[in-house]
Amino acid sequence: MENIKKVLFIEDNPGDVRLIEETLKQMRSESLNLEVTNAKTLKEAVEFLGQHPFDIVLLDLFLPDSNGFVSFKKLHDMVKKIPIIILTSLSNEEMGLEAIKHGAQDYIVKGEFSNVLLSRAINYAIERKRTEDMLWQSQERYRQIVDNSQEGIWIIDSEGVVSFVNQRMADLLRWGALEILSNPVINFIAEGSQDIFKACLNKCIRGQKGSYDLCFKRKNGSNFWGITDISPLKGIQGNYIGALILVVDITARKLAEDECSRASKQWQKTFDAITDPVSLHDENSNIMKVNQAFCQYFKVKPEDVIDKKCYNIIHKMDLPIPECPFALSKKDRLSHVQEIYDPPNNKYLLVSASPVFSENGNFSGVVHVLKDITELKN
Repeated sequence: MENIKKVLFIEDNPGDVRLIEETLKQMRSESLNLEVTNAKTLKEAVEFLGQHPFDIVLLDLFLPDSNGFVSFKKLHDMVKKIPIIILTSLSNEEMGLEAIKHGAQDYIVKGEFSNVLLSRAINYAIERKRTEDMLWQSQERYRQIVDNSQEGIWIIDSEGVVSFVNQRMADLLRWGALEILSNPVINFIAEGSQDIFKACLNKCIRGQKGSYDLCFKRKNGSNFWGITDISPLKGIQGNYIGALILVVDITARKLAEDECSRASKQWQKTFDAITDPVSLHDENSNIMKVNQAFCQYFKVKPEDVIDKKCYNIIHKMDLPIPECPFALSKKDRLSHVQEIYDPPNNKYLLVSASPVFSENGNFSGVVHVLKDITELKN
């Protein structure tokens, strides 16, 4: 006969033992075959459980070596994966309910059940326990994925209060996870990013996802930057109930960007300090960058000349001038100098073009310098 269920029946009262065993015998059928083992003490039950597998336990709370709710607690702590049904009397139903609150699958009152009721209780208890275990395993896998994620993850409710935070996010903030929970998320965002976050959250409330660079503040007062993805969470009726926030630490990238920005500003400051008009041209004669002296001499703004042909701007011509220093440098990869006269400004200029090469040695443009030699000519 298939579908054998092994039952550990823990009861010391001979009358109750006979009653339950007789009921269990009547329940045997093609669909349910019960194999019953009776233990008269908690100690004996523990020994049986250590030696044999069981599908379910029927437990009387009052035993020679254990009494009341303690009997269930001791057994449940040892065998959390086996469903337990409590056997109780009418006067002890509250104890049965208390056991259910702490993990028992069901309770039945002695003398108040039929074989049909007991069969249903056993089958339901086994199935519920199996479902609970599957749910727990699923939740455990999810928890491990979330806790091992390299992204900081937290969930906030509709009021902006943290209801979940993973260990990665807690580590980034240098706070304990429990210290973060139940606090407004805004408390962990640096002052300079709070207005941005509030605007992001308002969009999220309206159902919009977004990704933003935000600065967060740690417990020790230091800050870190994170790419922050914010997605709305909706209830069954489609209403906003909170948000899922994912954070990737980009502090190193931000520091590198800041360093590049400082270096760029310093380079531009040095470039603008040169009193001669200087411009950088690419390999196709397009102006890529000009200094302040260049703009002052030609009375232009940088955006007026960038990506324009150098001969259009400097010589006011549609084609390069004869013996153009740029063209010569591009041809022989050497520096070249030429003296020209600038009629609009009535100036004599010494034009130099020095080649610039890429990392692989290819010609990529020139540094173009105009030097006023009018006084020397006069």
